[in-house]
Amino acid sequence: MTRYLGSDDIRITVEDFEEENEELLAVLSEMDSEKLKLATVALAGKVGEYQVYLVDKAIDEEGRATFEDWDEGITLIPESSFTDYCEEMVVDLGELPKKIPDYIVIDWDATAENLKSDYASIDIGGVIYLGRV
Repeated sequence: MTRYLGSDDIRITVEDFEEENEELLAVLSEMDSEKLKLATVALAGKVGEYQVYLVDKAIDEEGRATFEDWDEGITLIPESSFTDYCEEMVVDLGELPKKIPDYIVIDWDATAENLKSDYASIDIGGVIYLGRV
């Protein structure tokens, strides 16, 4: 199953982590890499949360720079799933009749390409995601 990302979820994760860990973040940002390694061992319970925070923080920063409506909520779709997403969207919007005869074939790849002009892309860990602009 494809995982779509929502800017609301990312923003909330970043804000919550920053709020709960303000002092910790201030200390960590001042550490050199060796001290950070030692702190990582000492804070093993927070490491997973901190890693998620760092990833979401980077996504949040790039999302804000790319999408004007980032704070309103943007769905990020992996480019490799964009054709499937477009098909779901067109069907969900009721743009097609309920019963299409079997002899009619819809070129979903071409439809997705046509819709791409309304989307911008961002790179998240080497995966390209598309979001509506």
